[in-house]
Amino acid sequence: MRTSAAIGIAALGGTIAYQFLPEKQRERISSAIRRQLSERMEDVFDSMPQGSPPSLVRAVLPKIESQNE
Repeated sequence: MRTSAAIGIAALGGTIAYQFLPEKQRERISSAIRRQLSERMEDVFDSMPQGSPPSLVRAVLPKIESQNE
């Protein structure tokens, strides 16, 4: 229970500290986090078998987006 509370307090403190950072610094941190998440998701999708549902969605989605444009 104490561990959960400590993690929650640390997360709250980090969120508050993030809000006080200058806009340029927040943008740099956010873009780095987005890039890391995107790279990890690409790795996950690449490791899935070819016929798995997420791989099919990933293959079909660009075609649907191009049709909507």
